[in-house]
Amino acid sequence: MPPALRSVMSVMVGFLALNIALSLESSLVRLVFAGKAETSSYLITSIAVRLIAAMVGGFIAGIIAPYKPVLHAGVIAAILFGFSVNAFFKLQGGPQPVWYLLTLTLATPAAVIVGAALDFPELRRQK
Repeated sequence: MPPALRSVMSVMVGFLALNIALSLESSLVRLVFAGKAETSSYLITSIAVRLIAAMVGGFIAGIIAPYKPVLHAGVIAAILFGFSVNAFFKLQGGPQPVWYLLTLTLATPAAVIVGAALDFPELRRQK
């Protein structure tokens, strides 16, 4: 597979993996905290789950990337940051506190990059 195509694919698959993991984990958190949404334990658990999902997406992108895995994850992080800033301004004044929105806006893109920085050579395909 040509490196350019693999680069694009790494970003797309990493972003898709992030969203699938986020969807599954968010559903599980809602199931566990049924009827107790918006409590501080729910919010902290939600942040932890979103950071793990972001790391998974960055990790997948880093494995697929033909070179510079952190750069490819940085593209995902930039897209995610754009979405997060938009959500931050739209959701202010809603049920979530500002500290929660701010934490997600700043920490989630960083977690994508951390996920890509996790390097397990035995999981990488020969490029």
